[in-house]
Amino acid sequence: MLHQLLWGIISTVLLAVLIAALYFRLRGTDIITAGYFRYDFTVVVGFVLLLNTLYLIIGLVQHRQFQFKMRIPNKVKPKDDASPYENIVAIYPVERGFVAILKSGESIIWTKTIEQSLHELPESEYFLINRSDIVHRELIAGYQPSDSRRLKLILKEPLASGKEFIVSQRKVVEFKRWFKNGFSK
Repeated sequence: MLHQLLWGIISTVLLAVLIAALYFRLRGTDIITAGYFRYDFTVVVGFVLLLNTLYLIIGLVQHRQFQFKMRIPNKVKPKDDASPYENIVAIYPVERGFVAILKSGESIIWTKTIEQSLHELPESEYFLINRSDIVHRELIAGYQPSDSRRLKLILKEPLASGKEFIVSQRKVVEFKRWFKNGFSK
């Protein structure tokens, strides 16, 4: 606030007075006899005070919003709520967004991108079978050949939506390795 007072108000008003004095000197009059301090000075000071008040209010609002963002919760979540991903068995696109299927069969809206999801989900349990579908190992009973050297997944329980999962050609070898290694442990 001290810097705001010194640099935002006092120095700005002094600069305005110096510029006005220079202007009146170039016009051949004196700043005092021209009536600058009687008429114009109050307008300049009012304008500078108004702008600095707005700047101060904006700064305080931004500081308050930053404090809300930096708040740390007082309570630590219990261990069973710590991993929200353990109930998800599949993530796939629907229209312009994504849907996550839970173990209970419930569908929820998934707000994260595929890249974010892959980064947060454990690689040993989840696999990106094509450009947009992620499946959990627990959902898969097996697989069978499909057309164009792709694989069709056989699910332990069919989804209520009737969604079928197809492993793309590029992912077939990697998927088989992932699927085999998970069950040989």
